[in-house]
Amino acid sequence: MVSAMKYAHFLQKVSIRSKLKIIITFASTLVLFLSMIGFSVQELFYFQRDVVNELFNLAGVVALNTRAALLANDNSLIEQQLSTLQAISQISSATVLLPDGQVFAQYTQAGNPDALQVPLLPSASLMQAHYHVQNHTLIVWLPVFAEQEQLLGVIQLSSDLRPLYVHILGFLGMMIAILIIALFFAFMFVSILQKRITQPIYLLLSTMRQVIKSRNYQLRCPKTTEDELGLLVDGFNEMLSQIEQRDNRFSNLEANITGVIYQLRYFADGTFSIIYITPSVLNVFGFSPWQIRQHPELLLQSVPAFDRFALLHSFLKAKRSGNTWQHSWRILQSGHTRWLRSDARLTRQADGSTVWDGLIIDITNLKRTEADLSIKNKDLQSALQALQQTQQELIHAEKMAVLGQLVAGIAHEVNTPLGAIRSSAQQVQHVLLHELQAFPTLWQQLNIEQQQAWLQLSQHYTTPVPVLSLQEQRKNRRVLQQQLAEIPAEPAAILADRLTDIGVTQIDPVLTHLLKASQPLEAINLLYQWSSLLRSTHTIIEATQHSEKIIFALKNFARQGNDGEKVPVSIQETLDIVLTLYQNTFKQNVTLIKQFEEVAVLQGYPHELTQVWTNLLHNALQAMSYHGTLTIRLYTVANGIEVCFHDTGCGIPDSLQNRIFEPFFTTKPAGEGCGLGLDIAQKIVARHQGQIRVNSRPHDTYFFVYFPTE
Repeated sequence: MVSAMKYAHFLQKVSIRSKLKIIITFASTLVLFLSMIGFSVQELFYFQRDVVNELFNLAGVVALNTRAALLANDNSLIEQQLSTLQAISQISSATVLLPDGQVFAQYTQAGNPDALQVPLLPSASLMQAHYHVQNHTLIVWLPVFAEQEQLLGVIQLSSDLRPLYVHILGFLGMMIAILIIALFFAFMFVSILQKRITQPIYLLLSTMRQVIKSRNYQLRCPKTTEDELGLLVDGFNEMLSQIEQRDNRFSNLEANITGVIYQLRYFADGTFSIIYITPSVLNVFGFSPWQIRQHPELLLQSVPAFDRFALLHSFLKAKRSGNTWQHSWRILQSGHTRWLRSDARLTRQADGSTVWDGLIIDITNLKRTEADLSIKNKDLQSALQALQQTQQELIHAEKMAVLGQLVAGIAHEVNTPLGAIRSSAQQVQHVLLHELQAFPTLWQQLNIEQQQAWLQLSQHYTTPVPVLSLQEQRKNRRVLQQQLAEIPAEPAAILADRLTDIGVTQIDPVLTHLLKASQPLEAINLLYQWSSLLRSTHTIIEATQHSEKIIFALKNFARQGNDGEKVPVSIQETLDIVLTLYQNTFKQNVTLIKQFEEVAVLQGYPHELTQVWTNLLHNALQAMSYHGTLTIRLYTVANGIEVCFHDTGCGIPDSLQNRIFEPFFTTKPAGEGCGLGLDIAQKIVARHQGQIRVNSRPHDTYFFVYFPTE
């Protein structure tokens, strides 16, 4: 095992040329040696077999010649027969044995005393032919039988095998000579063949050494074969071509890049060396690459003391963590401060050191730009704040401009219920101060049945009386006078007028009971005053509710400030608020058509949506010159909600439809707007992830506002 390892180690050191010689020579020697062994064993086997067969043949001849002598028990005749074997040199002895194993006759070759030592055989072995090798001697035994299969004796012949060994040795010598000659020619052939095989390899190796030594990637290895070695040479040349292209690109990059590419090796004892650094280091640090490689400490000497500690601390921290090293620091060069930044990645080595591949760039201008940008950023922030303030003021002005258009209508809308409240309050005051004083006296004059009739009628006639034309009033009085004459009740004409004022169109049985009182006119007058009192109270309540509705809508519309988080919003409620504010406008020459469907609740900012509807409604009214039909539709579309404003105004020219959403663009006369209404509306809709679009032609303009619900 140890010798095999030594031999393998030896093969690792020798050249491939020697390896080929050793391997081919060893293989040839092994094949020839095994062939020689096989031929020798075969020759020995066949030679021994031929000798055995020859001895058995001779023994058979002797058996035929001695059978008669054995029958006659004449050993002299047998010895005479055996002596004839001396002509055969390989027969060393011949013996005739009796059945009991005794020697009957024997012949021995002269000068061979070992032949007289005849081995004794058991009687059972005398009955069959066999052979035996003993002391370089081959012995065969052949029994001699009579005609009745009676054993007469045994013929024993022995042959010396040493001539066989000499023959084998001669054969081996010849084989060794052939082996040596074959090995010589094999070595010569291998020497010639290995040149054919190893020449491309040595050419490749030589080219590789030249490229490594000269760093000239333009060199190419000559191709001498078309086999696998030729493919290897092609691959090597292609690799050189790619390296040459990459080296050219890197050289161009190295020559043009302003940063410093470096490779640094940091050892476990805290020292470091520069493996590689680009020539641009001269422009950054003021030292040549050769100086930096010889004295790497020059890189640290240029760093001020107050930055050196932070730089080393950052470097060691990145080394411990294994992360990319990123750090910025200052250097002093010719009395000027420069800012540098490095990004490097590490590779841990087996000896405990680390190799860093990185890039150093000069960020002095960047630092100056950052300082300038910081100052400009502060200025921009101040300008932005001023712009935002101006924007808020413009939005407020736009909102107030629209609100100003509504002031007159809202004032009239509020004054109307206030007038009704004032008139109703005066009526109540008059009734309470002057008319109801006679109520106790009148009440005592009425019987129980008339009192119940009066109370029932006072509860019935409390709602406002429908307004009748003069013709209808005259007709109603005539009908009542005829019915009063039938009761009879006087004065019929005055009672008919008062009943018409109350709202009576038909005298029923309840009213008949009251008219039969002793003073029917006073009872009817008091009923009229009482119903007027209740109707005035009802009018005051309705006027108050109407005023509250207007004030609530106005308060929501005029509310200032941005909404916070989105809340659930009912689009219909926001539309109703705006329509309430414009209610007085619709009473003039504008026909309003509302088509509101039940839609989903939207997450949004309700006060901003009110601003959108106000701008669209105000623009539609101005486009129609407050005369026409305005249709507002609210409906559900695919994945959302859509609101449509359709007016019959003058329309928007095609050339202006792409500009109507631009800030400060307006076609209105001076003083009627600043051109921010639609811009604000579009921004609010976009804030709700919606879209606003327009489709306009004369007397047919549509504004569609879409909001997604998913």
